[in-house]
Amino acid sequence: MSGGIPAGPAPSGAEAHYRALESLYAAAPINNLFQSRLEISGEGQSRIEFTVEPGHFHAAGAAHGTTYFKMLDDAAFYAANSLVNDFFLLTTAFNLLLTRPLTAGPVVAEGRWVNGRRRVLVADARLIDADGEEVARGTGTFMRSRARSSNAMKTSEDVGLFGSRNTGANVNLLMPLRGDNPLIYWLLDDPANAAKYRAILRELAATVFTAAEMTKLCDQLEQAGGGRAVSPRSFIAGQVAYVQQVVAGLGSK
Repeated sequence: MSGGIPAGPAPSGAEAHYRALESLYAAAPINNLFQSRLEISGEGQSRIEFTVEPGHFHAAGAAHGTTYFKMLDDAAFYAANSLVNDFFLLTTAFNLLLTRPLTAGPVVAEGRWVNGRRRVLVADARLIDADGEEVARGTGTFMRSRARSSNAMKTSEDVGLFGSRNTGANVNLLMPLRGDNPLIYWLLDDPANAAKYRAILRELAATVFTAAEMTKLCDQLEQAGGGRAVSPRSFIAGQVAYVQQVVAGLGSK
């Protein structure tokens, strides 16, 4: 059986990890007090849409500082935790800069991972009000805890890059080894090593992991199987889409 790679990427392991984090946020009891929704659009990026209500006000009629801190911390935390799928992170420090008062209405918290892949990660966040103005920003440091995330984030643990929990493959190409392996983190924390690794990913994506090359591989596998085995075409299409998505996200880094 011959044919091209089917259109439309299958859900990738990274996407499963992001959806698990979003579910984790929604399930937190404290979010019963805040009408909000988390979205993780890609590695190191988070967005929380929430509504400031009069119940969040201090005596002067604007949002209390706890509202600023919670949303900034959450946005930065989940941006950082999008890079880590085997352990929960913990906030170890957070610095705030509040520039404008918040009144009732919709607000967006945008989180962004800054650096660190080993034990400590750094991420920042900002709050944007309904007028598009930045009203606060903050920067936090987050440390890998000893608590594994296998229960609350079972989906991300079950789906590795090559489809199996026990293959040793990570769902994240930019963190290529599952587990708390200091050597890998130290190497990738070095900007020169990280740049070399990204260059290798770009080269492989342009030469090996292309739709055309993977279509040839599927044709060969199906021919060798004589039509008796289940075709890997759909699975391989998902992995091709994931690799291309990761490389596109690198930009000019």
